[in-house]
Amino acid sequence: FIAMIEFNKYSYLYFESTMKSFGAYVLLHSNNVIFKV
Repeated sequence: FIAMIEFNKYSYLYFESTMKSFGAYVLLHSNNVIFKV
């Protein structure tokens, strides 16, 4: 049970970091598009 909680915590952290990097990528990409226009 504790192992499941640890796994969920790490998978959540991984998911959160992935979403943050994806959001940063989208922001950079949209900024590049705005600058090109």
